[in-house]
Formats: sequence, C-alpha cells, structure tokens
Amino acid sequence: GIKEISGMNLDLATTMNLLREQCKFLMPTKDMQLLAILNSKLGWFLIMNTCTQIQGGYQLIWKYFKNVPITKKKSPELIQLSEKMSMLSQRLIDLGTKIIDDRARLEQEIQETANQINQLVYDLYEITDAEKKMVEDCFNFPN
Repeated sequence: GIKEISGMNLDLATTMNLLREQCKFLMPTKDMQLLAILNSKLGWFLIMNTCTQIQGGYQLIWKYFKNVPITKKKSPELIQLSEKMSMLSQRLIDLGTKIIDDRARLEQEIQETANQINQLVYDLYEITDAEKKMVEDCFNFPN
C-alpha cells in the first residue's frame, strides 16, 4: 500500500522498513509516475540489481540509487493508476484490522491495479517477454 508521510508518497512496506531500521528517506517530489515505477516489480528488480543489500533489504542511498534507470517517457495512464493505488491503499489503511466483506474486494482491486501498473511499467521500458519472465521469476517464491 501507499502512505503519504510529510507530503511524500511512500510504499507502506518501505516506510515500515525505514522506520524499523531508523533510517530517514526523503524524495522531494510528488511524481506519481516515479512512485509507480519504483514500487513496480521492474522497479524493485532494478533496485535489487543496483543497490547494496543490507539486513534483508536494500540501501537506497544516492551513491547506488542514482544508477537505477528511470525513463523520461511519460504515461498519463500510469500516473492515473498510481493515484488510484494511493487512494485504494489509503482506504485499506483506514479499515485497520476490521474484517469486513469490503476488505477482500478492496484487496483484490489493489492486486489488479498493481498488475496493471506492472504491465504499464514493462511497456514503458519496452521489456520483452523473456525479460519480463526473468523479473517475474525473482518475485515468484514456492509456497
């Protein structure tokens, strides 16, 4: 999910990891396309292969992070989906631990939106089917 903290949109899991590691991380932008790219599977694949791994996560320090390739191409559809994901994630956060019928529907809609974002990012970077499989395989873990 996505949470806005001090005017910055950050992935909730990233925010929690940053707080747990007592790190401070700021990106002084509200670029929803950049947020979508960095939180996509391809974005995390690029981070995993560019930044230094530390304590089960990755150091997102500029020395390494600046080498993550960010496309200059713009996608209004990706921006719209990123804004939708932000809204859906906030609704899920607002539900807290309540177990209601809406939660399952909302979680499904979040997953569908994430899948659409992932595909748009692949398209934006002109990723081939073989390259997409390589990225997807990094995130497919056996049960």
